[in-house]
Amino acid sequence: MEECKRLREEHAAFVEALTQEKREEFRQLTEIDRTIRSYHVTVNPYTWFTMDSLEDSWQSLLRAVKERDLMIEKEVLRQEQREELRKAYAAQANKFAEWLETTKQKLTNNRYQLEDQRDLIESKHEEIKKKRAVLREIEDLSAHLEQGMIFDNKYTTHSTVTLAQQWDQLNEFTRRMHHTVTAQIEAQNRTGVDEDELKEFTLMFKHFD
Repeated sequence: MEECKRLREEHAAFVEALTQEKREEFRQLTEIDRTIRSYHVTVNPYTWFTMDSLEDSWQSLLRAVKERDLMIEKEVLRQEQREELRKAYAAQANKFAEWLETTKQKLTNNRYQLEDQRDLIESKHEEIKKKRAVLREIEDLSAHLEQGMIFDNKYTTHSTVTLAQQWDQLNEFTRRMHHTVTAQIEAQNRTGVDEDELKEFTLMFKHFD
């Protein structure tokens, strides 16, 4: 985008100079040529440039300027579209990464009773499975970036590979947590030991293990 901005500014400066200075010079040449013709002089021994040839060159220059102007505007539009694609990907990727971190924190900071823990884990596990669709959307945006040969993105540090790995890890982490909590509930129901005693026993077991 910075390169396009520079090209646009330089081109605008060139066009402005052409419009003001060179147009005046061309007007003066036209007047001089008209004066020479008024004396019925058809050949100028001091130059091989005729007014017709200069007129053709001038018109060619104006066409070239217009073509370059269109080319620059087209490139600016292309770069703007690429920038919007970067922003669209980054917005979704950053939001998804934040959700991954928040969800993991909620699960690891779960201090409820076992049944409430299990309910929370099951709820989060369903949410995690649904979020796979969001990850697919991010992967689609990433594919569009690759198709456009866009490999740099200053708006995010998250790649689809990293996000997919983190989603897989969170999904597996939740599944294992659910298995562990369910096993604790079943053990509590079998033994009749309350949750606090079960936790104390588990800590003691880990200490002597």
